[in-house]
Amino acid sequence: MVTASLTSFPARIEFVHLAIKSLMLQSYKPDRIVLWLANEQFPNHKLPQNLTALEAYGLEIKWCDDLYGHKKYYYCIKEQKENEVVITFDDDILYPIDSIKRLVAKHRQFPDCLVCERAQAFVSKKDGTFENPGRWNVISDVGVKKPSYSLNPSPGGGCLIPYGAFYEDAYKEKVIR
Repeated sequence: MVTASLTSFPARIEFVHLAIKSLMLQSYKPDRIVLWLANEQFPNHKLPQNLTALEAYGLEIKWCDDLYGHKKYYYCIKEQKENEVVITFDDDILYPIDSIKRLVAKHRQFPDCLVCERAQAFVSKKDGTFENPGRWNVISDVGVKKPSYSLNPSPGGGCLIPYGAFYEDAYKEKVIR
């Protein structure tokens, strides 16, 4: 089972339907597309018609507490089933038609790994400490042919999370906050 998960906020809510449509038009269709929205950001649950119309085509709009960008993975991972992968996406990208297909194919090759379209390679200094994340390599061949622990996946470009991939702390709201 493949669940596509994303979040949005008031400044982008008028346009999130475009990203969702690009997920609905994938060559490999997700079983679910879930949009997580914070009750605090939309107190009246008032949403644009171009977004709510997509519910007729399978979009699930779920209301939750505000965990900022963490909403896109946190709630889906908490309810993830053993036979399910969760793929996170951003609300401001139109995804190529084969995005999910490519991620699932790589997941089949490396079933226990997070698989992503974008990541930054950690850069270490001579003393063994890490550079500031703003200085990590964006363009690199690290992790392209084989998995690597020296990558920080970007959760928005398309990041496939297999069942059981996160440590226990990832489910603790207090730790996230």
